[in-house]
Amino acid sequence: MRILVISQYYFPEDFRINDICEGLVARGHEVTVVTGIPNYPHGYVFEGYEKSYEYVDTRNGVKILRCNNKPRKKGAINLIKNYVSYVKCANKILKKLDATFDIVYVYQMSPISLALPGIKYKKRHHIPLYLYVCDIWPESVRDLAGGKIMSVKNPIYSYAKRFSKKIYKKADRIGVKCEEFIDYLETVCKVKREKCEVIYEHAESSYLSVNEYSINNGVVDLMFLGNIGHSSNCDSIVKAVKSIGESCNNFIVHFVGDGSELGNIKALSEELQVEDKIVFHGRCPQEAVNDYYELADICLLTLSCKTAVGMTPPAKLTSYMAACRPIIASIDGAARNIIQQAQCGLVVPADDIDGFANIIRKAIEDESVIKDFGMNGRKYFLDNFTLDKHIESLEKSLKDLCGVQA
Repeated sequence: MRILVISQYYFPEDFRINDICEGLVARGHEVTVVTGIPNYPHGYVFEGYEKSYEYVDTRNGVKILRCNNKPRKKGAINLIKNYVSYVKCANKILKKLDATFDIVYVYQMSPISLALPGIKYKKRHHIPLYLYVCDIWPESVRDLAGGKIMSVKNPIYSYAKRFSKKIYKKADRIGVKCEEFIDYLETVCKVKREKCEVIYEHAESSYLSVNEYSINNGVVDLMFLGNIGHSSNCDSIVKAVKSIGESCNNFIVHFVGDGSELGNIKALSEELQVEDKIVFHGRCPQEAVNDYYELADICLLTLSCKTAVGMTPPAKLTSYMAACRPIIASIDGAARNIIQQAQCGLVVPADDIDGFANIIRKAIEDESVIKDFGMNGRKYFLDNFTLDKHIESLEKSLKDLCGVQA
């Protein structure tokens, strides 16, 4: 198949769409990606890509067309300009492309408007469009910075809901990360259930090289890796550390990553006077992540339950499982179900601070409680969340839409 991919983010930015595109090429398909100038997450254009929109790039067989979109920089206004400029520039690029593609594949992250160039190309050339939804819209609109949750009666949410319905309606098929996501789309956005399918999000195979046993340095290292945003609910971790108190001292909590709530989480750790038990490492490059996994005895997972975003599994869950690390979680929805099915960790409901503190204390004081969780998680990952399994399911669906014999 000749596949046109719409994704604002692509290499050298670190997103899983990179693996998906290269995996499709490895299976004999022609893949062209229309993407932006790499500047995520800090908003500064990556060195060497300042004028990358002026030429066509190729990486591991994937043809890359870059838009001259505005970098993210800082502030809401600049972020909006970034999103809008990508859509405009992508439309200009697509207008110049011939009708040589069999299908449009949209890798849908926030905001949902990023799908518009793909929809326009689909309509112009009468080819099917596959939408793989990573972020749950319009629900994601409700998760605002500063701890405020937007009411469903808010006119901004109402507009986002109407707009999201139109986007979903234009897709010929919608791929999602879990069954709960389909329930949401059917109930809130009136998407026909038969139009949707679950294709589990994969995790990088590089995590499989992490040793089964962590480094023995005399303390229990609890690790949170990933984005520290509002919906990540990282304040639950800090509050749980405070709840544990002086009864259990032989542990350190590590935060590896950054995000909009990092400053608030640091301030909370100081306010609760637990900064001696918490280390903030900041964001690390992908090639260094395994070093932190080698140190980790246990991985921590939290997600807010205040909106339906909390019902979808965060990407870090599968990474934790691939890295063979026991998981201690305060979470609801699909992630909770996966942890229980895989028997790879201890879990309490989201925002249950005392319960979270108790299972952390239990794991620290008696390592036999979590003895087999790491290997259980890795096995479940290999059975369900590898890149090969993701691409196998995706390829089958794309062929079906194109009328190509499997």
